[in-house]
Amino acid sequence: MKRISLIIICIVFLCLNTGAEVASDDKIGLSKTQEIVIKIPRKLLTYDKPSISTGLPIFFTFASMVGEEVAVYRATDWQMKGWPLMTTFYFEKSSKKKEYTEIEFRSNLAYLKLRFAPETADVNAALRHLVFVGSVGTFESDQKLVDGSFVLVDGNRIEVDLSKAAQI
Repeated sequence: MKRISLIIICIVFLCLNTGAEVASDDKIGLSKTQEIVIKIPRKLLTYDKPSISTGLPIFFTFASMVGEEVAVYRATDWQMKGWPLMTTFYFEKSSKKKEYTEIEFRSNLAYLKLRFAPETADVNAALRHLVFVGSVGTFESDQKLVDGSFVLVDGNRIEVDLSKAAQI
């Protein structure tokens, strides 16, 4: 009897500690109705497969944050790699897996999964570097296009050939 009780306790413990949500929407600072623009350039997103339910493409990327430095696919100069997606996304869900913490976004054009490396202690802080809270229209009005260059709000200048600006 004691052995069965111990096995049940172990099973319950394992169930509670696997596949748990990263946090509630409030803890990562996003809600499902909140508009988001992903600032990561399209060339740093990897195509995964189409969604079974909608047929929309699914993209993913890996990010990490050590200290104050955010890297996408280990590139700390990720903002210099091209034009951000000009699509409004919405937070879908978050989950913690063994290999990474995943935050999923959706739009009417695609799904996007941001996968954060385990060494990213504060996913919320890393996320603030990678997304703009608001619609594409708000994002465009908060940014400046100067002589074919894209200038972020925090002052980081990114040289981009506007004729090669990427859309999904």
